[in-house]
Amino acid sequence: MTRKKHFGYIWDRLMDIVKEHDVIYDADLMIKLDFSPPSWKVWKAKFKEKSDYTRITFTRPDGTKTDHKITYHKKTKSWHWEDL
Repeated sequence: MTRKKHFGYIWDRLMDIVKEHDVIYDADLMIKLDFSPPSWKVWKAKFKEKSDYTRITFTRPDGTKTDHKITYHKKTKSWHWEDL
């Protein structure tokens, strides 16, 4: 029996992985998040939807804020960490 996946936890892991790599190919991200290809197909659509409207804000120790966004590039089949 497989364990139920929690969207928020996996989204946080996805953010950390994409941030660490700046650019990561879709298949590599699927492997790092421990998905099978059939389940990745379903979850990837949800992650793409969330990334379309989610802006990530970090506050540095000096108090400045930086905004970032995760985007999926269909042509290269890769996820990107972008500064706004």
